[in-house]
Amino acid sequence: MVILGGISRSLGLIAGVGATLMAKWFNLVLHGQPFVDDVRTAMGEPLPTPLAVLIHLAIGAGFAVLFGLGVRRFGPPGTSWSSSSSWWAWWPAVVFGVATSIANGFLTFPGMGFGIFGVDGPPEMMMIRTNLVMHLYYGLGLALAARFLCSPARISGGTPAPTVPTREATNR
Repeated sequence: MVILGGISRSLGLIAGVGATLMAKWFNLVLHGQPFVDDVRTAMGEPLPTPLAVLIHLAIGAGFAVLFGLGVRRFGPPGTSWSSSSSWWAWWPAVVFGVATSIANGFLTFPGMGFGIFGVDGPPEMMMIRTNLVMHLYYGLGLALAARFLCSPARISGGTPAPTVPTREATNR
């Protein structure tokens, strides 16, 4: 996500709010002010950038855990993340990644004073496009992580792990 985002930014395809404004908004949220008229002119200092990045990554990790729990609970029986022929493992991750942009659209951007989905934000930030593109990259990252971290051989140390009973199998 970070590499693709950097490439996209360098090509001028996306822009975003930047680390400083994100860090300032996180600090405002931590001080009980999640909604301001304009984060650029709001009183207060940004959090240190490394802390703001850590918070942002923790939020992404939380969404990734929710995705994993959802796949485990609602995924079709017999689906393997490691199967090269299993396209099912890819599209839910990408859709989920893009869907997480809704949180920004209805919470973060209005909280920063940029309106729903950032439509009132500065045009040079390309907020809607940046939000969707970066969350598409997030979804691709989820798919890759699931593919390589959840393979049966990796989990069991070299031999395929037994399949976990699904909801359908346990209800028989």
